[in-house]
Amino acid sequence: MHSTAGWWAMLQRVVWQRDVNQQMIAYRDGWRFSGGAFLTRLQHLPLEWQRVIPPAADFMRAQYGEDSWLNVGYSGWSGRAVIQRDVMRVTILAQTPWLMLFRMSGEPFLCLDPQTHPVNAHHMQGQPGLQVLAQGERCHFAMQICVE
Repeated sequence: MHSTAGWWAMLQRVVWQRDVNQQMIAYRDGWRFSGGAFLTRLQHLPLEWQRVIPPAADFMRAQYGEDSWLNVGYSGWSGRAVIQRDVMRVTILAQTPWLMLFRMSGEPFLCLDPQTHPVNAHHMQGQPGLQVLAQGERCHFAMQICVE
């Protein structure tokens, strides 16, 4: 029996159905949402990290968002994101340094993925946020989902 090590990244995906009464609130009462972001092209390949986030991807203010393709890896988020609907409020809490937001144009869902690593970390110098685990080793993190 031989042992091999491999890179592991951790993420948990939260998916919501979208409707016209849904908005994302990500900056409130002093919580920081993002210090910048990796935006991606339609081919899912990352662009360079940028401090200035385009308005369609900037959820520091509550907004409904456009019905457009969006795939953004946010850095420096506070660990708290909120989806507000007319009938409920869903809050995600996670202690990861990255948050990925994914939305497809014309589709009725939105995904938020707290992650340990930036977009394309496997191809970055030092593989930031990734851990090498030998066979049988484990790592974990927790995410809390609160529905009100």
